[in-house]
Amino acid sequence: MKVGNDRGVEIGQRLRRPNSDFWGWFVTSPFAPPINLKSNKSRLGVPLILGSIVALVVSLLDGVQNQSYVYLLDLALLLLGLLRLILKTESRVFTDLSLAVAVIVTSYQLYLFGSQDPGELAVVFYIWIAIYTFSYLSIVESIGQILLILISYSVALRYGVQPSAPIGDWILTTSTVIVAAVTSGYLMHLKRSMAIRDSLTGVLNRHGWSLLIARELERARRSNNCVVVGVIDLDNFKAINDSEGHSHGDEILKGVALSIVRSVRREDLCYRLGGDEFGFFCITKTAQDAELIAKRIFDRAMDVTSVSCGATISARPSSVDEMTRSADLALLDIKASGRGRITIELRN
Repeated sequence: MKVGNDRGVEIGQRLRRPNSDFWGWFVTSPFAPPINLKSNKSRLGVPLILGSIVALVVSLLDGVQNQSYVYLLDLALLLLGLLRLILKTESRVFTDLSLAVAVIVTSYQLYLFGSQDPGELAVVFYIWIAIYTFSYLSIVESIGQILLILISYSVALRYGVQPSAPIGDWILTTSTVIVAAVTSGYLMHLKRSMAIRDSLTGVLNRHGWSLLIARELERARRSNNCVVVGVIDLDNFKAINDSEGHSHGDEILKGVALSIVRSVRREDLCYRLGGDEFGFFCITKTAQDAELIAKRIFDRAMDVTSVSCGATISARPSSVDEMTRSADLALLDIKASGRGRITIELRN
């Protein structure tokens, strides 16, 4: 029976944190909203309300003619923020529409005043909108809002009050908006990744698992696909720590985590339950595909060290907790009768 090997240490030493690089942030699930560390997403309406109030106050204090449209747009932005807060909706339609209105408000201010006061202050709202989008919306939605800013600002400069150096203003403003938005969004991404990932192995921790699993289960239900949930336990891991030291044991844990990550797709979930236990969640077209994935995960983990695995496949998943409990029971049976094996239960 395997009790850890140099291959496991080698794999563990090459472990990279999934999706922590800048390019991975852009290309991984570009349509999915960022993971929100707070459960009440309706509170995202608060920044919209505050922003609209600030814009409205600035417009009223200036008291300049031809601002009736600005007042109406500010009030519309305020109403959208209030609706999101009151209705407690998680729909991003309110956010997308509100930010588009905010871009139009800012651009109209610039159209009226150019780089004069309060036009130069309106540019600040571009930065606020861009930072907000990259912090709370998907990559695709954020890029769409940035493009709207660039187009609106270009129209305002072309047909509105001309500043003394329009090209210079355009380059300075757009570059500031893009750099501020992307930097803020990436730092927010890193912060969220640190909060939901296990610090040793880089896979999801329990908190990350609880945040993502509901979304993935709903995705499986909508597509009428199968789901496989598995639990992996390292055999005799205490003996590895006692004989080889905890640093060697840590490398084995990293190696097993990496073997699971490399056995599944980007959209599948791999998490560390704690100690020497890992779990995985995969969506497949058929039960046969789900069985192949579970066996592939087990075989690659066995290349690192001896493991036991219990897995449950369901064509109509209703509760991940039930499937996890079933996989846990199968794992207990394996550990009681010899270890180093995999048991897969198929449920209707």
